Amino acid sequence: MLQQGSKMPSITLQTVSSGPITIPDDITSRYAAVIFYRGHWWPPCNRQLADWESAKQSLAELDVEIYAVSVDDFENAQKVVNSNNITYTVAYGATEEHRSAIGAWQASDHHGEYIQPAEFLLGRGGVVLGSMYATGPVGRMRVEEAINLINNREKRRLNQA
Repeated sequence: MLQQGSKMPSITLQTVSSGPITIPDDITSRYAAVIFYRGHWWPPCNRQLADWESAKQSLAELDVEIYAVSVDDFENAQKVVNSNNITYTVAYGATEEHRSAIGAWQASDHHGEYIQPAEFLLGRGGVVLGSMYATGPVGRMRVEEAINLINNREKRRLNQA
């Protein structure tokens, strides 16, 4: 499991709208939220992704980019983007190798094999500022908590400057 202060491993994924991306190498913002979600079929994941979209302006003001990742195929990832009006980067096709690299739990049921929810707040260079792992269908990082954490970090950074 990735803990505060560790480095996010480099993983390359296909995105719905912009081709391949390597996280954290291609991240240019001061901060990033990387959200591994179960899949298009799980309502709590869709609600979480929509919540992050609704806070996108506040996050942009803090220089935070958002990345959502699942095992979905392109068509189902596109459905998630369309049904939630998502304008941030959505990646698809996460594998067992990706799951293992981030230390998330795996699940298997009538939906197939998928990654249980795992979210990461990253600083420059892919340093993990915070992580949250779910062992089942519940337990997610709320966007308000991420904004509070980043605001507090920025206050400390500015006070030290």
